[in-house]
Amino acid sequence: MGLLLVLYLCISTWTGKTLGDENGVVTVNVSQGKDAILPCSPTTKENLSFKSFKWRKDGQNVFYYDAGSHYNNGHDGQDPQFKDRVSFFQDQLGSGDASIQIQTVTIQDNGIYSCEISGLNSGSQTFNIKLLVNVPILQTREGSDVMLPCSPSGKDDLTHETFDWQKDDEQQVFLYRNGKHYNNGLTGQNENFRNRVEFFQDQLQFGNASIRIKNTKLTDSGNYSCTIPHLQPPGQKFYMKLVVQCINLKDRSQDRSDVCPKPIIGTKKTADGIRVICSVPDVSKVEMEMELHNSDDGTVYKPVDAGTSQNPQDFIFSVTKEGHYRCLVKQKEFCHQIYSAEVFVPISDVCPKPRLGTKKTADGIREGDYRCLVKQKEFCHQIYSEESFVLISDVPTLHATEDSDVMLPCSLSGKDLRQQVFDWKKDGQEVFLYNNGDHYNNGQHENFKNRVEFFQDQLQFGNASIRIKNTKQTDSGNYSCTFPRLQPPGQQFYMKLVVHVCPKPMITIKKTADGIRVNCSVPDVSKVKMEMELHNSDDGTVYKPVKAVTSQNPQYFMFSVTKEDDYRCLVKQNEYCHQLYSEEIFVPVFGYTKTTVIGLAVALAVALAVALAVALGVIGFLLRQQILVGTRNELWDIVGREGYTGPILQIWGKEGRI
Repeated sequence: MGLLLVLYLCISTWTGKTLGDENGVVTVNVSQGKDAILPCSPTTKENLSFKSFKWRKDGQNVFYYDAGSHYNNGHDGQDPQFKDRVSFFQDQLGSGDASIQIQTVTIQDNGIYSCEISGLNSGSQTFNIKLLVNVPILQTREGSDVMLPCSPSGKDDLTHETFDWQKDDEQQVFLYRNGKHYNNGLTGQNENFRNRVEFFQDQLQFGNASIRIKNTKLTDSGNYSCTIPHLQPPGQKFYMKLVVQCINLKDRSQDRSDVCPKPIIGTKKTADGIRVICSVPDVSKVEMEMELHNSDDGTVYKPVDAGTSQNPQDFIFSVTKEGHYRCLVKQKEFCHQIYSAEVFVPISDVCPKPRLGTKKTADGIREGDYRCLVKQKEFCHQIYSEESFVLISDVPTLHATEDSDVMLPCSLSGKDLRQQVFDWKKDGQEVFLYNNGDHYNNGQHENFKNRVEFFQDQLQFGNASIRIKNTKQTDSGNYSCTFPRLQPPGQQFYMKLVVHVCPKPMITIKKTADGIRVNCSVPDVSKVKMEMELHNSDDGTVYKPVKAVTSQNPQYFMFSVTKEDDYRCLVKQNEYCHQLYSEEIFVPVFGYTKTTVIGLAVALAVALAVALAVALGVIGFLLRQQILVGTRNELWDIVGREGYTGPILQIWGKEGRI
């Protein structure tokens, strides 16, 4: 770094405010995607720790340092294009170095940068630096596959982001948007690229947005851009140029079509089993490598024998799995890589699959999905049988009470499941299915609709557990959690769920020779241990049973009470139901029910009321008879007085009658 600065300064001339070459500009060339160092150092080599310097580009604020304060420790004003991408050399400030480093440069970073240093003993100095970002040029041969690289700064997880590939700023090559893309439903891809572009699903989490174009054509040549619009800094864009080369067959002197022929794939049965042979004709003078690819699971095989001294060259492979295969030839000088046609390779007649069966013995059998694995070192190595379910009784058992929520655990340590598939089933019923961000809207069994949840924020930690809400007794059964696409394939976990019903205890009264007894009984729980208490609802007294019969169904508990009152039973069951009260009942110690006692009380009250009414009537009648006699005597005296009528009217009005 120091030597580079000396070289720049040696060719610099003092111009008053600007230092540089004869045009006042120093040029820095760097490839796209690399880090660029832009040099800046005053001629006086002063300590810049307590000075200030500012970097700008076409009016944009690139970086600012002022006596220890700068854009990376809280100072505001930096252009978003350069946020979190520019650093300086703290330990070099003392020797007068104001250089900066820009991470992962793109075409947008091209331009003239100025570095202005203020507060120097000689006044301010300004340096101009031109940054040229070189676009990579990729070459390939017609008919081959080519990868176009794109990886932003910061290596952010792109699983839930957007990236867009275009050619010549007009043709849509590939678009990925939060799990959706041109290969699984998005529309708009240019017809020229349909079914020919792949991305790397398992690399998104590491910030890799690269694509592969298969079976390239001459028309694929052009300028490509990869844009990631939502990342910081915003609008990151990467450019590259693709050149698809072709041989002019009219000019035989320049014709090298014999250099890159398609490999041929074949199979041969030998004493050791099936061999796959990849051959390339008429290329005895060309150095190359050959691989065999399993198109089903992506396994890559290296040859066990390569006949490179003959023409055609033959590469022999030993395979251990039945499937679809194709040869891949790699030739570094020009052809790069070419695939053969795809063929199906059967090996079952050489290495037959083992068969799995079950047999019940005195020692029992174990439940689960099982498969046999045969190991044969010479050729077959190892082959699995078909998978079969074997019944077991000691799988993990989960207990829940009716109407409660229960979690069914399923977890793979160290696996990010956000882009995977997991499937929950119960005795053949679809409980819950998650598929790369999508989950049940259709196909779920009616019994589980709107009652099953998963833990979205836990998928990245390998947690595929579910929660069943408001459990029913019909939810009891055998559950399985399956990961069909993980390696090893078909990983599956089992558990048993038992949903318990917690019936209310029943309370009854029985008259015995010893007096009244209270019976508390619980039906349909003959195998469940429990405790029973009798509670006096009025004064809180708790009674223990004098007799308990738990060996039959229903279980019942007998209590002896000495006080007439309201009572209810309380059953305690620690494992599942905890405690439940019965209905309340009145217990009459003297042999009468509460209803009878209330009836007698009401009848007595009515009788007393009738008797009182009769007595009052008789007394009133007698009193009225005395008053009327007295009134008549007075009346006759008044009537005897001639010409006087007023009191008579008053008496009539008061008495109502004579």
